Amino acid sequence: MKKIYIVIPEDKWKMLVMYFSVSGYSVHPFHDDVSAGKAFDSDVPDMLITDVSGKIDGFRLVKEMKTKYPELLVVFLVSSSDESDRILGFELGCDDYITEPYSPKELLLRINAIFRRNEIKTEKELENISVYRSSIYRLVIDNMVHMVSIDGNVIKLTSTEWELLSLLASNASCIVSRDKIDEYCFPDQNGSYKRVADSHIKNLRKKLKPGVWIDTIRGFGYKFIGKLVIE
Repeated sequence: MKKIYIVIPEDKWKMLVMYFSVSGYSVHPFHDDVSAGKAFDSDVPDMLITDVSGKIDGFRLVKEMKTKYPELLVVFLVSSSDESDRILGFELGCDDYITEPYSPKELLLRINAIFRRNEIKTEKELENISVYRSSIYRLVIDNMVHMVSIDGNVIKLTSTEWELLSLLASNASCIVSRDKIDEYCFPDQNGSYKRVADSHIKNLRKKLKPGVWIDTIRGFGYKFIGKLVIE
């Protein structure tokens, strides 16, 4: 169940909480930004909906929470259509900006749409991320941003090392011949470049932790020994 924090004046609570609750959301209302901010210390919601008028400093709250939780979904509810406020809202990373008067139904439809867009985005990101485990380490390959990390520590690779790792990891537990490495990583070169490939493999091993992720199969090539896992 998706959890939503709503920070609005008390006289607006009842209708929105009822409307959202019957639609399957776990709704937690707050009458000021200070109490809402404190609630984040023990439980982070999926979305924050906040007013920005009167005693509620929604802009301050969002700025602080987005710094701590950049993936937090945010919707501003405002009584003014002032352009500077809208610009500030989007600069702070809001997902929608709704000006009064609005109906609970319209707000609900917009929130449903935000969650749908975010789920599609998350699915696409996951399609580009591969996670491998050795006996003691966890290696993550993010193909979208060309980033590799081991137990959360980013490993800086050259473009050639990246191509090598991508080739070996995509053929995990299979032997990859030197000829295939030459063809994949050095397509524009002529002749035999086995020593060049061996040198890059050696450097890659040092960066990934020697003896953990890549095995040499003498006379055949190399094998990536990490196990692909679903997380």
